[in-house]
Amino acid sequence: MAPEWNLLEARARQVAAALGDLRVELLNQGLTRPSAKAPPQALPPPMERLLEALSTFPALVGYLNGRRPSGGPTAIASEADAQDLIYVSLKPIFADMVYEEPTRKGAAGYSVGDFSIPSLKLILEIKFIAARQDVKSKADEISEDIWKYTTQTACESVVFFVYDPQLLIPDRANYARSLSTTSGDFRSKGREVHITTVIRP
Repeated sequence: MAPEWNLLEARARQVAAALGDLRVELLNQGLTRPSAKAPPQALPPPMERLLEALSTFPALVGYLNGRRPSGGPTAIASEADAQDLIYVSLKPIFADMVYEEPTRKGAAGYSVGDFSIPSLKLILEIKFIAARQDVKSKADEISEDIWKYTTQTACESVVFFVYDPQLLIPDRANYARSLSTTSGDFRSKGREVHITTVIRP
């Protein structure tokens, strides 16, 4: 074999070895990953997916309001506006999500949630804080809704999404905690019911 070829082959081995050493160093520093494909990550549990999706609501509102110089295609200025945006953002994730007819609400003291997701046995209720007096009145509504939903439906989870665009709720952590339950501490008609209150932004 020609000396030139032997020299080229040796040089190629040196480069390959150097690249291998560099790859090991980068792996040690967390700057790259093995060439083998990582196993696909499992989807989070449905409730976690729901809460993650709800957490993006302020970003969706910001996009709608800022995507056109003349203003967004819709303003989120009421509970109904918030319901509509929640529906279109969650429906692709939860195909069986159902929008309840508003006219059914409050008839003879009976209450149904804004939305239900039958596969999760879950009710989703939207609240909109537009003024300071709403802080207390919406908390009172949630307390009443908790009793109605847990005694008059077969739900196992109730999520209250409180949209507070003007940040009027003074102690948000305590507000949400006082209107939520932890695992095992709330039962109705022999079943455990999970109550979660989420405040955004």
